[in-house]
Amino acid sequence: MPRPTEAQKTFTALLAKHGDFLRTFIEGVTKTLTTHLKTKPGASRPFLRQDPPADKIDVLSTTQVKGQFNGTDFSMTLVLCLQEATFMKVYQDMFGEAAAGISDENKDLAGELLNMSFGSADPELKKLGYKLKGSIPQVFTGAALDARLAEIRERTIAIPLSTPEDRVILELMP
Repeated sequence: MPRPTEAQKTFTALLAKHGDFLRTFIEGVTKTLTTHLKTKPGASRPFLRQDPPADKIDVLSTTQVKGQFNGTDFSMTLVLCLQEATFMKVYQDMFGEAAAGISDENKDLAGELLNMSFGSADPELKKLGYKLKGSIPQVFTGAALDARLAEIRERTIAIPLSTPEDRVILELMP
């Protein structure tokens, strides 16, 4: 049997350390998207991302999470990556009208989706013993998005979620 690579060891350690958190947050994102897409997204296998995502990303939302678990302080960044088709479907469901595309006027919806997902996951995470505080999400599009993706050099756990429109990617940067 081949020996695991350093990336595989790191990924296994991250999942062991944050597995319950990750599963619960995936459920929060899934619940939020199901509400607005009227269908449940399918989660694919998590993977360790070390390079910018191969998927096209049209809008990205991040929030810094600080918390405590079993008496230990921790911090991480949660990232929600959306493609335009899913973003537009959620926008239409929430506002009852179609938008021409992602714009400065509507891009904050990506941050609100991350907030709603966090709000959905938070009660369950509290039951597991997590005490969390999330920052106000930052939203990136266009050149700011490209610059933000270029800045993300840390290894992240990425979880692709399939929707009828395209894919949503949830990332956890420990």
